[in-house]
Amino acid sequence: EASLKDILTQSVLTQTLGREMKEPTVLEGGTQLTCQSTQSEEEMPVLLTVNLDDKSRDMFDHFISQAMYPEMTSVELGDVAYWSATASVLDVYAKNHMIEINLTCIDRDAETLKSQAIALATAIINAL
Repeated sequence: EASLKDILTQSVLTQTLGREMKEPTVLEGGTQLTCQSTQSEEEMPVLLTVNLDDKSRDMFDHFISQAMYPEMTSVELGDVAYWSATASVLDVYAKNHMIEINLTCIDRDAETLKSQAIALATAIINAL
């Protein structure tokens, strides 16, 4: 099974997010990845956190029922997925894995962030 570091490389992140990204950091035994864009005077930073856990659908449903993210809307992705524009978080259940992507950038609108988060989640799902 591919790891987050293998799937979401610096070049993949830079291409998908449209900004030069730093080398991602992988934590929690490979289940969490964090990354941010390189410093720029003209643009606000892009911040990314990805969590990938081997969990049951029941655990995912419980997590979603407890989530404090406002205004979660359904997304056509994986088995089930939800997007919160307010929190800028995408939660996906696919191939017996729970994927959470938190993607923020002050100067990007919610639809742009959503489509970029979906692109990252799709890359992860395809590699599982």
